[in-house]
Amino acid sequence: MRPELLIHVGYHKTATTWLQSSFFPRHPDLSVVGQYPDLAGQLIYPDGLTFHADDARRFFQPRIAAAVAASKIPVLTTERLSGNPHSGGYDSKTIADRLHDAFPQASILIVVRRQVDMAVSMYKQYVRVGGICTLREYLFPPLDGRIPLFRLEFLEYHRLAEYYASLFGPERVRVMVYEQFCDDPTSFIGDLCDFLDIRGGVSFPAHKRVNESLSDSATRLKRRVNRWHGGDSLFPVTPPVPRLTGGLFRAIQRFDRAILSRLPTTNLKDEAAGLIRDRFGASNRELARVFGLDLAQHGYDIC
Repeated sequence: MRPELLIHVGYHKTATTWLQSSFFPRHPDLSVVGQYPDLAGQLIYPDGLTFHADDARRFFQPRIAAAVAASKIPVLTTERLSGNPHSGGYDSKTIADRLHDAFPQASILIVVRRQVDMAVSMYKQYVRVGGICTLREYLFPPLDGRIPLFRLEFLEYHRLAEYYASLFGPERVRVMVYEQFCDDPTSFIGDLCDFLDIRGGVSFPAHKRVNESLSDSATRLKRRVNRWHGGDSLFPVTPPVPRLTGGLFRAIQRFDRAILSRLPTTNLKDEAAGLIRDRFGASNRELARVFGLDLAQHGYDIC
């Protein structure tokens, strides 16, 4: 049955940019009515004592109504709805509750990715935006209750997926696999169209890598440069020479494309696998069982 509203909640690093720029806005049966800025302001960032579902619903309702009047499915989309990985998804349940309070009739799209690959991709993004921890320090931070940091539980996808199913109903929650998108994008798009009960066979721009990660070597170099960077919530100090640090990062990017990405180096993926390889089998088995996924064929740990 065609959804009244689709909410795409993430996860991060699962073709979200492609979906948001090339699929949702280009499919003739879909209409994007909210992305990160509005969703953050209305549903993610408000304090728990100031958030009101009625206010969020009223904000989006004119856009939703316009999409429905045009016989299109309205779409809300930002990966931040699944929580922020660098803070362990501390607010992912709160956001799910808010979405249900505001839009109980919605259908939910969740896209997951192999945990080792996800961990490395998130770590590279963390370094890219200013992080200074090693991979081990990032994955196993001191959890002393002062501020939320990364937690491995964030990668136990079954927890959030099953919570959404408990709120919206299992028939209205679709979990898809990023590796299917990489290996067979036509099949991925076809399955998504079937879930949404919209026309298939629509031509979309070929998938190309966007927001591409730094190489392993550049990530290690950038981490050291970040000690002079700062200026955001991950490293909240004022950079000593802001223009210099910005220029250094741009130089690292150019150097990475020209030289670093071609050099042999200790593989961050191998390092991550050694740290978390056997951590997610039970979670993946549960996810596969509840949502009818063949995760083994895509290389997920199910042991």
